[in-house]
Amino acid sequence: MASILDTSGALWDFIIDIITGETVFGLPTGIPMIAIFIIGLILGILLWKMLKMAIILTILVGIGMYFGVVGSGFIEDVRDLLMNYGPQAIQLAALVIGILPFGLGIAAGFVIGLLKG
Repeated sequence: MASILDTSGALWDFIIDIITGETVFGLPTGIPMIAIFIIGLILGILLWKMLKMAIILTILVGIGMYFGVVGSGFIEDVRDLLMNYGPQAIQLAALVIGILPFGLGIAAGFVIGLLKG
């Protein structure tokens, strides 16, 4: 049991040494990690606000369809847009997330921003 604790202690020491001892573009590693976390936080909050707007828009379109103001052609147009540009948006998002260093930091910030937004 002691060897497992020694190994995990060495692992934590290694991680802390990387965070405090290394540099990224001449800056200490902690600064880009914090910046990327904040970017993820902002993206999460923005997504939460967009989801709220999308729900409101969906309700308004449903009411408009009920009263005949919005036709079913509108829904087909939106579906066509999603089918055309949806895969491109997903590929771009995967590319951006793959390029960004410290992907865990942006993911953690994104989740926290989404939950607390």
